Amino acid sequence: MFSENKKSLNYSLLIFSIFCALYIAVFAYSTLIFIPIFFIIIVSKLKNFANSLSILVVIIFVTIVSSAKTLQGDLINFKRYFEYVSQSDLVTILSSTLPDLSIRSTEFLFKIYNYLFTSFGLDFMFYHLMSIAIIYAFVLMFSTEVTKNINIKNNLNQKINIQNSTFAILWAFLVGVTFSLTSQVLKQYLAIAFFALAFKFFFKKSSLFLPAFFMLVAIFFHNSVAIFIPIIIFSYLFKKFIISSLLFKIILLIISFFSSTIVISSIEILGLSLLFEYGGIQDIEIGVTLFIDLFLLILVFFILPQNVDNEKVIFFKAIIFIFFCSIILFRDVPILYLRLYFFMEIFRIFMGIYIYQSFSKNSRSLILILFIFIGPIYWSLKLFASNWDYSWYTEFDKLIQVLLQVF
Repeated sequence: MFSENKKSLNYSLLIFSIFCALYIAVFAYSTLIFIPIFFIIIVSKLKNFANSLSILVVIIFVTIVSSAKTLQGDLINFKRYFEYVSQSDLVTILSSTLPDLSIRSTEFLFKIYNYLFTSFGLDFMFYHLMSIAIIYAFVLMFSTEVTKNINIKNNLNQKINIQNSTFAILWAFLVGVTFSLTSQVLKQYLAIAFFALAFKFFFKKSSLFLPAFFMLVAIFFHNSVAIFIPIIIFSYLFKKFIISSLLFKIILLIISFFSSTIVISSIEILGLSLLFEYGGIQDIEIGVTLFIDLFLLILVFFILPQNVDNEKVIFFKAIIFIFFCSIILFRDVPILYLRLYFFMEIFRIFMGIYIYQSFSKNSRSLILILFIFIGPIYWSLKLFASNWDYSWYTEFDKLIQVLLQVF
C-alpha cells in the first residue's frame, strides 16, 4: 500500500512539474516554438519516416522565422555581395577579393554558391531562406547519425531508438544551433553545416572519401575550418591518452593556458595586432552558453561511464577535447576565439546526445518529457535576448501570449 502511494505521489509530482514548465513556457516566453515541437512528437510515431519528417518540420519552421528577420548587421553585407555577384561573370567573381565584405579569394566555393543562385534568377530572400534550410538539414542529419552510432552496441528496440532520435533532433534544433546567429554569420554557418555533413559520413561509412570531400568543401566555404586539420591529426595521435588519462587532460589544458599567454604577448610585442580583424586584442563576452558547453564537456570526459563507446565515438571525443584546448589558446584574440567557438555548435550536439544516452531507459523518458518544455524556453531566450530584429515573428508571438492570458 505504501509503495503504491509513493508511486502515485511521484507521478503527481511529475505531472505538476510538467504543468509548471508548460505555464512558464507559454505565458512567460514563446508560444509559436511549440508548433514544430508538437508536430515532431506526432511524426515520431511513424517508424520509417520519423527522422525525415521531423527534419522537414524543423526546416519549415526555421525558414518561416528567418523570413521575419529584418535586414541588419552582417546580413546587409551578404546581400551586398549577392547583388555584386548577380552583376558579374563567374571569372570576375572568382578572381576578385572584397576585404570590406570579408570575402577571401580562397573561399571560392562560397562564391560559386552565390553565383548558382543568381544564375537561376533567384532573389536574396530565397537565397537566405535556402541557406538556413541547408544549415539545419545538415546538422540534423549529423545528429541522427550520431544517435545511430552510439546505439550500435546497445542493441535497443525500435521504440527506444525512435525516442533517442526524437531527443537528438530536438536537442540539435533547440540547443545545438544558435538560430539568431545563422543569418549574421551565414558564410561560416554554411561551412559548419558541411563540416557536420563530413562527420555524418565519418560515422556512417568505412571509406574516408566523403568525410574528406565535405571537409574540403567546408574549408573553401570558410577558411576557419582549416584549423581542424591539425586538431584531427593531433586527436588521432593522442586519442587513447585523452580518453583514458586524467593527468594528460590536465597537462594539456595547462599547456594551452601558458601557450595562450605566450602567443598573445608575442602578437603585441611584434605589433601584429592589425593582422586580426576588429583591432586585434580586445575583451570578449560569450555569455551563459559557454558555461553550458563547459558543463557538457566535464560530463562527457570526467563523469560519464564508457559503456556506449566505439572507435569513432572515442575519436570524436578526442577531437572535442583538442578543440576545447584550441579555444583556450586563442581566448584573448576575439576574432579567432569566435571563429573557433562557432564550431562548438557541432560538438554541443554530440555531447548532448552522448550524455542523454548514458542514462537508463526510464531516466531518458523523463528527460525527454522535461526537455520538450524546457528546450523551447532556452531557444526563445536566446532568440529574444539577441540584438537582431525578427519583426512580425516576435510581435505575433507576443499577441498570442496576450490572447492566451485573456482566455
